[in-house]
Amino acid sequence: MSQIGGAGLAEIAEETVRRHGEAFGNAPLYRNALDVGGDYAFRIRGEAHSWTPQSVSLLQHAVRGKDAASYRAFAPY
Repeated sequence: MSQIGGAGLAEIAEETVRRHGEAFGNAPLYRNALDVGGDYAFRIRGEAHSWTPQSVSLLQHAVRGKDAASYRAFAPY
């Protein structure tokens, strides 16, 4: 136990279980929702990566529309 007080293991465990239940519980709102999926997200001031909104859009248009011009625009990324 800390001499300055604060949260102990019991409080941390209770909060962890509560937050997990809120995030992954059986809330009707999320019951039929798909998982966001993926581990990568574009950040405006983040590190530079090849997966930008523009490059992803070009690739999607190339694949979905079988569009060679969109693929050529995507390829330099």
